Amino acid sequence: MAELREIVRFSQIPTNGIHLHVAETGPPDGPLVFLLHGFPEFWYGWRNQIVPLAENGWHVLAPDQRGYNLSDKPQGIGSYDLDRLAADIVGLAAHFHREAFDVVGHDWGASVGWWLAGRQASPVRRLVVLNAPHPAVWLDAMRNDPVQKRKSAYVRFLRLPYLPEFLLSIDHSKALAKGFRDSIRPDAFTEADLSEYRKAWGQPGALQATIITIVRYCRSRSCRLLISDRLSDASDLGQARRLRHPRTRRGEQSTLCGRPGGVPGSIESLGSAR
Repeated sequence: MAELREIVRFSQIPTNGIHLHVAETGPPDGPLVFLLHGFPEFWYGWRNQIVPLAENGWHVLAPDQRGYNLSDKPQGIGSYDLDRLAADIVGLAAHFHREAFDVVGHDWGASVGWWLAGRQASPVRRLVVLNAPHPAVWLDAMRNDPVQKRKSAYVRFLRLPYLPEFLLSIDHSKALAKGFRDSIRPDAFTEADLSEYRKAWGQPGALQATIITIVRYCRSRSCRLLISDRLSDASDLGQARRLRHPRTRRGEQSTLCGRPGGVPGSIESLGSAR
């Protein structure tokens, strides 16, 4: 971690009415790529990708999204709407005087990536998605695929009133650390990694904000309207189904998808920036 901090620059950048804590590296004049973490992570989740991308010429920004770690944690359910989260990223790009950029998103960060890529006049050149299928595919599987219904049962649980907040507030950091340690790849997180995560989860307000970002989102209008006019036309759904089979077997790599209307992408497909 100490070696990584010598390479990466950290700053608090104003965007969309808040300040986001951003890890930045690579040449300032290189093509801009955002690395967007999932729940309940922070910029550190990209520790193995930041430096290689920078060495290939990319200007890399890995923000703590709103509600996480050292970024601002605004109050209210509406503060975590997908439109707000997407606007945060557009604002960061504007801070660096960029109108177009690439996005690599994992989990929750990938949902933000899909939202950005589906906008009219989208600023996203290429979208790389890890562990988050096109929203239309996900909702289709939630309705019609028994396996996906079972795996996504937590979403229905998180939409219940009061109970999720209560349970998640009981020894939050310990429970999350155990979940990380007992993940599909038990060797994915070292004790040093878990220590960094505990520090992030222990930031003032982080408990409430991380709960809000997932619990409140699952009850939000954005969750109900993930299949929106800009994401759900028949051609998008058909292409998304071709890009990702709804069942990825254990041990396989997560499917990486291109932006709606584009071609499949992967981190490798970003290639050399020059």
